[in-house]
Amino acid sequence: MWKQILIVIFYFVYLLIVSNYARYKTYNMKSRITIEVDFNNNNLPVIQILKADSDDVRDKLVSYFTEQLGGSSWCQIKWVNNHKDKDDKDINIIHISPITPNQLKDQSKIMLEQFELNKKYSN
Repeated sequence: MWKQILIVIFYFVYLLIVSNYARYKTYNMKSRITIEVDFNNNNLPVIQILKADSDDVRDKLVSYFTEQLGGSSWCQIKWVNNHKDKDDKDINIIHISPITPNQLKDQSKIMLEQFELNKKYSN
């Protein structure tokens, strides 16, 4: 009788441990975001995304970001200035976001204006 009670108690303890482990299971991000150098193109830096699917929320964010590109390679980069970190040091924040199809026309005008400015001041 005591043997059966101990077996039941150990079984419930085992279930408790397993359920707590499952609840607090950690996931490892499989995707990688790196900065590479394109040696074939004047050593230009390239942000490279190695996208992998997993249950990690960061992998899901990478997938969501790349899905928003919709198969195109258009994105916008904005420099957001005047930010401080927790030690009150100046930091630069750079936002990289997809340009949606309905934004392409306006963004192309901005790019042409920037091209003309660059051409004007590079001579």
